[in-house]
Amino acid sequence: MATARHQAPVPPMRSVTIPTPVPTSRRTMRAAHDVVETCDVVYRQAGDADLRLDLYVPEGGTSRPSVVYVHGGAWLMGGRREFSERFVALARAGVAVASIDYRTIDRGPYPRQRDDILGAIDWVTEHGAAYGLSTDRAVLMGASAGAHLSALAAFAAPDRVAGFVGLFGRYDLTSAGSAVVPASHLQVPEVIRKSVPPPGFEGLDHRARLALLAGVEPGDLSEAVLGGLSPLAQVHAGAPAVLLAHGTGDAVVHHSHSVRLAEALVSAGTREEVSVMLLPGANHEDPVFAGARFLDGVAEFVHRCTAQAGARLHS
Repeated sequence: MATARHQAPVPPMRSVTIPTPVPTSRRTMRAAHDVVETCDVVYRQAGDADLRLDLYVPEGGTSRPSVVYVHGGAWLMGGRREFSERFVALARAGVAVASIDYRTIDRGPYPRQRDDILGAIDWVTEHGAAYGLSTDRAVLMGASAGAHLSALAAFAAPDRVAGFVGLFGRYDLTSAGSAVVPASHLQVPEVIRKSVPPPGFEGLDHRARLALLAGVEPGDLSEAVLGGLSPLAQVHAGAPAVLLAHGTGDAVVHHSHSVRLAEALVSAGTREEVSVMLLPGANHEDPVFAGARFLDGVAEFVHRCTAQAGARLHS
């Protein structure tokens, strides 16, 4: 796959510092960093629009291991500033986060989204040093639809990423994946129920959104088309290290999506780490995914992956 690299200029630094809270434990005291937040950085031009990212970087030091974070929103909604408490917590654990906007499906079908994500990875490589980020490979991290898109990007270009972290993603878009549904008693979180789609795209069901993602009419959503958009069908032995996290109380995407993806990676003979974290009772976009205990584990994975990627690049 060939993706154009975009030589965007480094914009001027416009930052605020988020103080570290008073530590409540010895573990917090060891890990805590103040966080420098830099907003509205243009990382790519897409037609006549600028695509922007926000940075959350541990204060002090250089060459911080980094994550490119891809938001969810059913491929249609959401934004880079949603759930920013996750980014601040990761930065306090020593991991820099670049949370990106990308072209949602109201602006065109796949693979535009994948190309935007990889463009953000390239931006970190080319310009991250100016902000204190390591220019070695970053880890891709996504939530929900962002996890699905990040998985596609990571599996398509494993040589450009250090690893992939997927939070409650839908990894099989075929009928087999749709056949397993969350239990009927589970409640869709209010933050999702209140999501507002762009004007003109109200009331779309899941199949209509898939058709927009694929760039076809709903009646043309064949199993082959859906398989081509499913990370489960794209696994291979050369995939990067993967950490998947999913709540067993997810009312939107059944946690079997993460389990099956991990099993497929192992069956494919991947040489890298594959881990699954199932969080008992946790829902889609659950607050537990912003908790220090969970994100400390993510930070350890990121540190491990980026150190290994850096060693390979410089060996």
